[in-house]
Amino acid sequence: MVCRTANAATKDPSETNLATIVAKEPKVVLKELQKLFADLKVLLRSVNASSVKGEKNRVRFAVWVYKVTAVQNAAVDADLYLVGTSRMSGDQVTCRDICRRLLLKI
Repeated sequence: MVCRTANAATKDPSETNLATIVAKEPKVVLKELQKLFADLKVLLRSVNASSVKGEKNRVRFAVWVYKVTAVQNAAVDADLYLVGTSRMSGDQVTCRDICRRLLLKI
């Protein structure tokens, strides 16, 4: 499942990021993302311990992984991770389409 999260800084509904929750370790998710980047012909810009940056069709974006520790002030017992995307530059609609395809395949 992929959901949209509104950008609180701009309060513009068209300025949205995509996110999903997975039970895979961050290292596994980042390796899968690198393979997906190659499959989808996305240029890999940089990789670190919690994110991957890429570029396709003049759209730059980042995909990051964070541990979910609490939901509505209730502790989470399972090892769940939030995988989200954010657009750095380029067309919003194109970025959303690329990121949606990546998140659906994770």
